[in-house]
Amino acid sequence: MTLTSLQTVSGVLPEPLALETGFSALVVPSGRLRRELGLALRQDLLAHDDAVAAAIASLRGSPAEQLTGGAAILARVLGLDQVERDLRAEKDGSADAAPSPAGDLGARLAELEPVPMRLSELEERLRDLRADAVEVAGDLEVENMEWLRQRQDAETHLQAYRDRARELKGRLGELRARGAESTCPTCGRELEGLLDTVVKQLEEEWESVVQDGRWWKRRREQLELKPEKLRSLEGRSIRLQAEIERLTEEVERLRGQQSELLEVRRRMAEADVPPEPSTPHGRALRALEDEIRDEARELLLTRLSRALNRLSAGRVLGVVDDADARPRLVLDEGAQEPASDDECAMFGLGLRLALADLVTRRGAAPGTLVLGEDFDRLPHDARIRAIVLMRALSRRVPQILLFCPGEVAGLVPESFDRVIEIREREGGGAVVVRTVRTGLGRIQVH
Repeated sequence: MTLTSLQTVSGVLPEPLALETGFSALVVPSGRLRRELGLALRQDLLAHDDAVAAAIASLRGSPAEQLTGGAAILARVLGLDQVERDLRAEKDGSADAAPSPAGDLGARLAELEPVPMRLSELEERLRDLRADAVEVAGDLEVENMEWLRQRQDAETHLQAYRDRARELKGRLGELRARGAESTCPTCGRELEGLLDTVVKQLEEEWESVVQDGRWWKRRREQLELKPEKLRSLEGRSIRLQAEIERLTEEVERLRGQQSELLEVRRRMAEADVPPEPSTPHGRALRALEDEIRDEARELLLTRLSRALNRLSAGRVLGVVDDADARPRLVLDEGAQEPASDDECAMFGLGLRLALADLVTRRGAAPGTLVLGEDFDRLPHDARIRAIVLMRALSRRVPQILLFCPGEVAGLVPESFDRVIEIREREGGGAVVVRTVRTGLGRIQVH
């Protein structure tokens, strides 16, 4: 089942985002928004019961862990679930079967398995929120200092105008009281016939000072209240801190569950190996179970070798397991574990493409394939080769969503059916969504 829409994410999308079948490039410049959209997509895959797609999207960890997880997904597509159910039925029907020491831990293990992925997502979200909080705190301090400066400036000007008005009023009072005997307030000479002229000038100056003083008084009163931008920043800072505290508590809770998960895994590993089935049918089922697991890993290694060979332009000749079941890249200079960031990214993306291809050929095609985390870390030329592989895969997978930088999508627009650009407006606020149809066209000349 493909996704038809992506629901509003944390209030940032103005409305559900319509999603069509085909190969779509999602251009999301904001790292924070992109992570939220990626998380929402994985949650929507689970909500749509697309277990294979959700499992592929959730592959995490080292190359060895991803390969083991991918092989487990493929094994279930090859029929491992049914064999395990038959084995449990065989065991439950055996009169002398002893209960498995790890049986009681299985349910708890299933509950705790999603914890590492959820913890990683929340820790990343928490880092983003803390970075936002630091930025908002800096803006808040600047705005607060500017507000205080303006308040102090208004208070200083108002006091200066009040002093000047008081001084002018005093001089006018003295001139009127002394009449013709008044002296010039500047040079000290008797005013004689110039009294009325000097009084008029002082009155005009006094009225001007009073008018300006009233303006500064209103200005000071306006600045008693914090500006809208400052109040908005304070509100955002409070909301960020509240969200940081909430996520911090959630992260601490998940870290406790992760420790419990490690303990459960340790106890299950130490538990006795389940005894061999006592019946020929049970032993055949156990052999079939081992055969399916081996076949799934071998098939995945073969298809992964082909994908990495194309992604690396022939540099990687293949992938093999070492004695400890760790994948090693076969190069001209020998076999080695994926070490560099480029190699790990290529391994992760190649694994997802190989796994999606294999499950699709066995009738379990994921409705939606979400890619992009490893794609960003590929060298530029490898990105183009990866898009070519995805385009070929899109003929069998109904919907592929690739988080892709705009400049990369612009180089090969014909490879996509559409480019969906999702960006935040400058200064925050609403999110702008723009869809551009691309791909190859057909022109018929009559």
